[in-house]
Amino acid sequence: MRLKSIAVRTVCLLLGGGPLSAVTIDTLASWDGSSFISSFGIPNTQTYGQTVTVPLGLPVLQSFSFELKLPATLAFRGEVYAWDGTKAAGPDLFESGVTSTSDSSVFQLITFNTGGIPLVPEGVYVLFASTSKENSGHSGGGIWGVTQFDDTYAGGTTVYINNGSDTTKWTSKDWATLPGDLAFQATFASGSGVTEPPTTLLFASALTGFAIVTRRRRLCRITRSCSPKQR
Repeated sequence: MRLKSIAVRTVCLLLGGGPLSAVTIDTLASWDGSSFISSFGIPNTQTYGQTVTVPLGLPVLQSFSFELKLPATLAFRGEVYAWDGTKAAGPDLFESGVTSTSDSSVFQLITFNTGGIPLVPEGVYVLFASTSKENSGHSGGGIWGVTQFDDTYAGGTTVYINNGSDTTKWTSKDWATLPGDLAFQATFASGSGVTEPPTTLLFASALTGFAIVTRRRRLCRITRSCSPKQR
């Protein structure tokens, strides 16, 4: 049995021992660099995401990132919604501009900078990317990095929905879930105007109830009909 630990990256300002000013939830340390779910795109599953729990005292979402390996012909947008336990809820809290990758042969960490979205402390939200608004003139499919379907992050999980181009289904239909987490990062701040802090500390922590040890399992993949099965 091979064990891995999740790295929770915390960032502190050196202001006379002041309170924590930002934290990055980071599952990349638990990702092997190759495990994936598929297939994302047109005409496959057009929406993949990760649910997260907002850290107490750090309610401002600054950015989120996913490891993607997609063709440049595929366009998508990053989105943030509240999560009601089974589906997205309410209006969109953030929508990025149209985005695409530059090299389909490698995984790329795609980051969506939100500009600082105030969220409810300890509330649950879904961070996702979708091709649903960009079907016209685009095509192709690709894969997302995933932490081998182990629960490296206790505050959320991988979710997806086969909504095609119908974005109303994000908030009207239940999403499917998978055990484990995407290879992702999400940075939350206190809202005090923090930009580039000078110090980064890496440690495994129970700060927000994160699980710190994962067990390697056999890779699952989502089929074109998105029925997860063992491979």
